[in-house]
Amino acid sequence: MPAFMAALDAYKRHQGVAEDASRQVQEYIAFAASIDPKKYWAGVRHKRWITNR
Repeated sequence: MPAFMAALDAYKRHQGVAEDASRQVQEYIAFAASIDPKKYWAGVRHKRWITNR
């Protein structure tokens, strides 16, 4: 029980940090892609990626 309470406390202290970081990364990707979308997304449909799924 003490380990669970410690883990829960640590989670609550860092709860919003991951969401903020995720949102910030999404904004960076959107900005970079908006400059030249064709160049940015050119390698997304690579054959190797498709065969690995």
